Amino acid sequence: MLSDEQYQKLLADTRAYLNTQYDLLRLGLLEKLSKIIGLILFALVVILLLFAVMGFGAITLAFVLAQWLPLWASFLIIGGFFLLQLILAVIFRKQWFINPIVAALSGILFSHDATPSDATGKEVTHA
Repeated sequence: MLSDEQYQKLLADTRAYLNTQYDLLRLGLLEKLSKIIGLILFALVVILLLFAVMGFGAITLAFVLAQWLPLWASFLIIGGFFLLQLILAVIFRKQWFINPIVAALSGILFSHDATPSDATGKEVTHA
């Protein structure tokens, strides 16, 4: 049977263990959330830059086509091209958008690191 002193030590050790596990859970959650937020911010920057490139490229192409066609026709051709891209994006939304997003998020959320890592993501080895 445990003495009162041993019982108090066991209780204190259990409390310290549970606090440590709770802290590890919070740190793991923080790491995963920071990766998700970083992925979202990266995607937003890429999308905004892609829109800028496509917008300026479309205007440039329309003015180039205006050398051979009326200006309204060249803008109509560019608009038709964007409409075609929209239709393709709707048709292939699962393959192009949903599946990659789910794969990236599940890779972040369900990754089980067997080895600890430092803040840069590199494995930490103990000599």
